Amino acid sequence: MNIKHDKQAILKKGENILRRQGYHNTGINQILKECNIPKGSFYNFFTSKEAFGQEVLQYYSNNNYELVKGFLQGADKSPLQRLKNLYTGLTEFNKNEAYKCGCLANNLVLEMAGLNERFRKLLNAEYAKVLALIAGCISEAQQQQQVRNDYPAEALAEYIHSHFVGVLSRLKATQTDQPFELFYKMTFEYLTQNK
Repeated sequence: MNIKHDKQAILKKGENILRRQGYHNTGINQILKECNIPKGSFYNFFTSKEAFGQEVLQYYSNNNYELVKGFLQGADKSPLQRLKNLYTGLTEFNKNEAYKCGCLANNLVLEMAGLNERFRKLLNAEYAKVLALIAGCISEAQQQQQVRNDYPAEALAEYIHSHFVGVLSRLKATQTDQPFELFYKMTFEYLTQNK
């Protein structure tokens, strides 16, 4: 029987595996089993486990970019409200998984960025794309005098989103809402002071 395998479906399953277990805790045999794919077919799609991990990261990053963009665009809500919705929404996704899986990109930064230059560069480039979206929304909020403008939008985006990435790690450790609640309160108080 000749079964045609769908690369997108393999990437989606791979995303779930890597979010649950991490890169180093995932072996090729587990990937083959969970994706229901023979080894030969796997290597037709990916030259190595590393290539698989990088393509899974790219797949995840593309979807994450569209998700963030969806939260931050639209004239029906103020830019400040869109920023609030972004962080509340991203936290809700994690809460729905009992804070166990987290953000794949954040997980891989902690696990791989110091060990593998290709992963590091890919992770940094994907993070920069998301930061540009956030900075655009902050800039719009600054123009409408909703948030402080004593710092450039890009600097505020880096400061806030880097803090949120740290919060994602704390949510996994505490498995409570408390780190996010503190982040949300202090971040939006900080953003709206001196405006």
